[in-house]
Amino acid sequence: MSSSELWRRTLSFCKQFDPDIRLDQILVFSSDVYRVCETASQAGFPTAFLRAEGTRSAKLHIPTVAPTYTLTSLHELLPVLRNSSTYLVPNKPVVSNGNPPFRVRDNYQCTSLLGSGSFAYVWNGVHVHTGAGVALKFEVIDPLVPSTIPYEAAVYAQLEGVEGIPHIRWSGQDKNANAMVMDKLGLNLEQLRRFCRGQLGLKTILMLGEQMLSTIEHVHARGIIVRDIKPDNFAMGYLEDYRRLYLFDMGLSKLYLDPTTGKHIPFREGRGGIGTPRYASHNVHFGLEPSRRDDVEAIGILLLYLLHGRLPWQGICAPDILAKLRRIGEMKRGVRFTELLAHSPAFFTPFFSHCRALKFDEKPDYTLLKTLLRGAMKEHGWEYDWKYDWWQPGARGTLLPDEYEVHPRFVEPIRNTLDSW
Repeated sequence: MSSSELWRRTLSFCKQFDPDIRLDQILVFSSDVYRVCETASQAGFPTAFLRAEGTRSAKLHIPTVAPTYTLTSLHELLPVLRNSSTYLVPNKPVVSNGNPPFRVRDNYQCTSLLGSGSFAYVWNGVHVHTGAGVALKFEVIDPLVPSTIPYEAAVYAQLEGVEGIPHIRWSGQDKNANAMVMDKLGLNLEQLRRFCRGQLGLKTILMLGEQMLSTIEHVHARGIIVRDIKPDNFAMGYLEDYRRLYLFDMGLSKLYLDPTTGKHIPFREGRGGIGTPRYASHNVHFGLEPSRRDDVEAIGILLLYLLHGRLPWQGICAPDILAKLRRIGEMKRGVRFTELLAHSPAFFTPFFSHCRALKFDEKPDYTLLKTLLRGAMKEHGWEYDWKYDWWQPGARGTLLPDEYEVHPRFVEPIRNTLDSW
């Protein structure tokens, strides 16, 4: 039986007791927002959505149901209803670039905006039946603008099962937008760097680098290069998975192996810049086609950024963008980069020597690079306990006073604080 037929029969049933009763005189209340409240509201009934105090659903704002009450028991309902004069039947929000689909695939409720790019928006969301947190990426379909989400979803499908890559719960077209629903992640590395007063300790750098190299090795094994390594695209897991580092945002990723022949893509020059210039390898600045060697070199530059909090080429001046990109590339090839390595832990020198000695189609020695990091851990007598700087306020100093203890359940409030910077 369809929902419309169900509510038509409901009205007929009520008329058996009062033939003159009107639709707006029948109040439907339930704690089931999807099957009862929304369908009744759409049928024209005044509706009340009851939320149990202290539950996940009590934190939700449901734009398709009005009014909404948070109660501890049904005994509180009658006094509340006596004080309510009208019951509104809300309209569905219009889907646009600034306003997401209120519900994706009828299961995932958008709650708050996490970030936006040139065309796509990322929203915080929740599964309406289980209360599980998710992230929703969507873009309104525009015939004049190329759509990126279907391509990114195909990349994630190729990487399904890789540890360190978030799981995609659903992707496809919903209403007039392309959408992708993925597991929710915690803070990204750029937010955590700021949280730790601009720099991360060497132990944290080594533990993060170990996970980055392991993830990128498995990504490369699936025939894909990332081409956009940056701190904003690495985030810690959410809640109980808070120790695991995840790589996400695969919109610029590319197959470096031909799927039919298995051959490596050809070397080309004169290519445009790709990725984020601050962390890109020196080859990218001179128009060379990126490959696996450029991903691992970008990881090394990212680790230097997290360690020092700033790179020499940040904030340089140039007459135009092309001149600036070339100037940064020259700095990465020249004395400024050598000086940066001289002020960094010793393992970075052989790290970059290996990356820059690789041929275009040559496979990086991931074991060698991870051995360099493990050697530095052993040299300092550290163990891989996965206790990062942001979980130890007294170790290096964070934005939290020493007497406060950071716990995974506080990830959401921390995110809200950092997003306001």
